[in-house]
Amino acid sequence: MTRPHLLIVAGALAVSVWLLRSAAAQSGGAYVIESSVIAGGGGASSGGSYDLAGTAGQAALGAVAGGSYVLVGGFWSPAVASSCVGDCNGDGAVTVSELVTGVNVLLGSAPLSRCTAFDANRDSMVTVGELVTGVNNLLHGCG
Repeated sequence: MTRPHLLIVAGALAVSVWLLRSAAAQSGGAYVIESSVIAGGGGASSGGSYDLAGTAGQAALGAVAGGSYVLVGGFWSPAVASSCVGDCNGDGAVTVSELVTGVNVLLGSAPLSRCTAFDANRDSMVTVGELVTGVNNLLHGCG
């Protein structure tokens, strides 16, 4: 390759790099790319003693909490972990002893693993609202 050709190639390469650098990931300024989710599809299948359920495109799974509010997102959100909030032993009723366990979990003097039934929204913590639900289940029964 001759020297003039090398200069042309080098110049074209330099211009290309400059253009690519200025076109890379637009951020700041007047334009903002908001996060979004495009999701859909899925279904269930079963055969013999096996069941399989799935969803295509579930990217926004999880819980976001602020103050006394919790927002759970996703097609398979674990919004209700137990049919009876506060029923630690799974017998279908809440006892005073189970409420005390829930208070201890809330205060941090007992681990959540002692009674995951108080974590109704599965955000890995017990809130006052979840304890109130447990008290209501004690007073009025589950269901």
